[in-house]
Amino acid sequence: MKEVLELNSTQELLKDFGLYDKSRQVRLYIEALTPPRNGNENNRKLEVLGDAVLLTVTLDLLTQEKATDLKAVSEVRASIVSNRALARTAEKVGLAPYIRVSELPPSPSKAYTNMVASALEAFIGAVYRDQGFETCKQFIIAHLWEVMKKQFKRPKEGMRQKLEKHLSAKGMKAPAFNTYTRDGGIYGCKVYTGHIFLAQAEGTSKKEAEQIACSRAIKSDKEHRKKRQRRRKRR
Repeated sequence: MKEVLELNSTQELLKDFGLYDKSRQVRLYIEALTPPRNGNENNRKLEVLGDAVLLTVTLDLLTQEKATDLKAVSEVRASIVSNRALARTAEKVGLAPYIRVSELPPSPSKAYTNMVASALEAFIGAVYRDQGFETCKQFIIAHLWEVMKKQFKRPKEGMRQKLEKHLSAKGMKAPAFNTYTRDGGIYGCKVYTGHIFLAQAEGTSKKEAEQIACSRAIKSDKEHRKKRQRRRKRR
């Protein structure tokens, strides 16, 4: 009786996604929605397959939409195929309730996010294996793509990027960095634009030293600009 109910509910899901009529292996989707911790190793295989197909399709679509901006392509791709974004997508399209567990982990825990994201990837893998690449691609475009794009979150801008913008706005050369180390695990960084020294800082890591140096470079330049403006007023 339980198997019949699972089969029926899966068939309804496939109908909602427009996949039922062409499906030859409905039980494949049941495996995709059964977490591997329930003794279903086929789920892992489908998840890996679905991950590869999803990456291929998202890269194809993104390079068409952002043909001249490869940096933007990388940023968007990394964001919308993260576990958190995929879990939200699975929720939005109504896939999460079909995952075959007695009870899902509490949302938004890491266990919940990983389980739901994996189920979506495994489901995509099942579509590919059952109906081929073109049908799988059309499924992603028709039912997932717009939802996935809404999950995009632009990475926080670091101090290096802020300094690059600051110098670019003034028509100056991009920053150059000279890093060094001292005894005791101390890292240092000197920042230049062309041959002009901007700032120097030290920290417990190269990244920390660079971030502080960039911050000081921006602050120092702004202070010098204010001083020049005050001098002009006095004249």
